[in-house]
Order: sequence, then C-alpha cells, then structure tokens
Amino acid sequence: MTQTTARPASEKQLAFAEKLIQERVRDELEASQYRAALPNLTTRSASEVIDHLLALPAPAPLAYQGPEADHVMVSKRHSKCGRCGHPTFAGQAHASVVAKVWSSYHFAGECPEGEVQSSGIDFRVACETFGRHSNWNGKDSYTLRLADPVHVDGQVSGETRLKVKVSYNQTTGWVNVSDDAEYGRGTQYGSQRPGAEYVGDAATTLARMLADVQASAAAYGQITSTCGCCYRKLEDELSVERGIGPICWAKFN
Repeated sequence: MTQTTARPASEKQLAFAEKLIQERVRDELEASQYRAALPNLTTRSASEVIDHLLALPAPAPLAYQGPEADHVMVSKRHSKCGRCGHPTFAGQAHASVVAKVWSSYHFAGECPEGEVQSSGIDFRVACETFGRHSNWNGKDSYTLRLADPVHVDGQVSGETRLKVKVSYNQTTGWVNVSDDAEYGRGTQYGSQRPGAEYVGDAATTLARMLADVQASAAAYGQITSTCGCCYRKLEDELSVERGIGPICWAKFN
C-alpha cells in the first residue's frame, strides 16, 4: 500500500498567514506561538490556520495623530514616533510624508509614557568593516549576517539562536535588520535611520552580537556552514571550524 506524504505549506500560504498575524494578532505571546507553528504546517493545516486567522476581528482603522500630510499609511518598518520619540513598529503606527520627508507616528492614544530608552546600537561601522560590499546602480551597500553567540537553554541547535541579516545602504544611510532564519521569511526586526541609532525588537540580543562581531559571525557560520561576512559556502576544515572564511578571517585578525 502506497503512503502519501503530506505536502508542506506553500510560500504563499506562509506569507499570507504571517500577514494576518501582523494585522490581527495584537498579543505578542499569541503571535509568537502562531509563528512557531508555521514551519511545521502542511498545505491542509496551513489552510485551517489561515481560516482561523481570517475569523479574527479585522483591525479597525485607527486615527492619525501626526501633522497634516500629503499621504498617510500604516507603517511598514520600525522607526521613531515624531510626537513622543518612542520606537514605532511595523503595522502598529502610521507613516506620513510631508514635502517628500517620511515620518512615523503612533496611532492616536498609543504613545507610551515615560522617558525614551536609548538602544545605543549602531551597525554602520561593523557593516562597512566586515560586511559584503555591493554596488548597484551607483549605490553602495553592505550586508552582514550574524547569530547570537550565546547558547539558549543549553542548546546548540541553530533553531535556538537569533540569526539576522543586517543591510546597510551607505548611499541613503538606512540600516535594516531582518530575520535570517530558514523560516524567518525576512521578518523585519527594526531599522536605523541616517545619523540615528537602531530602533526595533531584540535590542538586547543585537547589542550582544554587536559587542563581539567576530563571535557572532562565527556563530552564524557554524550554524549555517556559510560565512556571515561574505555569504560564501564554508568548505575547508579550518573555515568550517572557525565559522568564517579565510579572507574574512583576515579582517578580524
């Protein structure tokens, strides 16, 4: 008797489920539980999850509380509120443009109280020094991939560590930090505006990574067998052990 193997969920299903989670699940713990289940879904179970998410109340349009603008939309990236100065997160704030300048504002009534805490994180120098350089249409950019060098709960598996892709566009001055895990699908953690510091999620872990870029790049390479600096496959025994390729290793030593 021939056994049929359930097909894994398609990329379109996973992307749609992630979109619904962002739009309709406001509780962070509940959202993380949904996301943890996504990699193991089949096409059938993914459809069931999507149906369940669609049954949740759609987000009501929230009032805009920024200045008069040429265009207003729900923000697609992490930034800083132009009213209170606290971080704003993708899908949870408005983005508006005035005279071609974009700004972000919390939804009406959702500005946090208290003083703004500084993250103190600046990825630009690390990207320029250790990242992979590229030039597209005259625009210079650098990409650096890092993993948390600290084992979580005593585990050594890559699934227990945060893996990120840090992209720095030197021409515009923007830095974007996104998930680089196999099933992360590029989920954005935060960003860094020109001349400013990082704003977004996982700041404590990212600060630990940035404090020792070599250890974080090595952790990424040891987990993925790919150099986090140049994104080339690690093949020789010494590079695999180090987690960093020979040319990139010279940058640290």
